Amino acid sequence: MPVSLDAMLGELSPESRTAIERDSAALIADCRSRAAPETKNGPSPSAQIAVGAKVRTGQQCPTSGLWRVADTPSATLPIAIHDLMPPYRDRAVTWELVRSVAA
Repeated sequence: MPVSLDAMLGELSPESRTAIERDSAALIADCRSRAAPETKNGPSPSAQIAVGAKVRTGQQCPTSGLWRVADTPSATLPIAIHDLMPPYRDRAVTWELVRSVAA
């Protein structure tokens, strides 16, 4: 059964939580800075990727955002547009978009 990010953070010391929140904010800001700008015809293709979209390890990330491993055990990571989707625990997995930062 997947463990929520809130549950994992709840087990950390206040100092560790602060460090993770600070680092996550920096990663999300970096993701936003790499997001494709809007085009003359409306939002960029990356902004049109729906929450729940799935991508496999090794494929290019279609939009900056928070991605979750769609299997157990699970993890949630910020991944930037055009980065290769990473393996998890040394194996290829399917990643599911939880929240897009390009929209």
